[in-house]
Amino acid sequence: LAQQGEVYAMRCDVSDPTDCRDLAEFAVGRLKTVDRWINNAGTAGEMKRPLWDLNAHDILQTSTTNLSGTLLQCAEAVKLMDRQPPSSKAVYHIFNMGFSFIGAALSRTSVPHKASKRGVAEVTHFLAREIKEAGKTSIGVHELSPGLVFTDLLLRDASPQAIKLFKVLAEPPDKVAARLVPIIRSIAGSNHHIRYQPLLMTFLKMVYGAPQLIGKKM
Repeated sequence: LAQQGEVYAMRCDVSDPTDCRDLAEFAVGRLKTVDRWINNAGTAGEMKRPLWDLNAHDILQTSTTNLSGTLLQCAEAVKLMDRQPPSSKAVYHIFNMGFSFIGAALSRTSVPHKASKRGVAEVTHFLAREIKEAGKTSIGVHELSPGLVFTDLLLRDASPQAIKLFKVLAEPPDKVAARLVPIIRSIAGSNHHIRYQPLLMTFLKMVYGAPQLIGKKM
């Protein structure tokens, strides 16, 4: 990264409004102009259990981080971008990471995670509408779907059967980033759904991976 530019970082609890404001101020202070804002902070929860087996803290933390955090961050991003030089087309872009219906159906995470991530997808849809109705032509909002990425977050408290599924469907972070980053950098327009791979490809991977999932050879 150092060969391509400078990297700045600060700690931010996205469920804390003050932290969200501080992050926006930090970004402007370091970068002057913010062209891309990616809401990637999230949690799958401490446990992959049925709702009634989760403690209240885990339910609230997952829901608040994923959904409220995205709302707070989007609000700060829009306010920040609205203060920047205007344009007749979208030149500043916000990216949210929600779940499609199929993505939620394939997920082996808890109800709070799936429900909050489905909510994030709705945030993207309705925020794009509000921005358009408000005439904020400079700002675009998009849904970013990296799919299943093989990380510690994905594997946390996963059952052996779920891990089998992940080995079939999940991709390493570097591979996903190599495909999505160029799209993020060159995006034009507003309200796009950017997927790492088409839904058909996910379906085919499941079909061809079925023997591995059921532990048999074809």
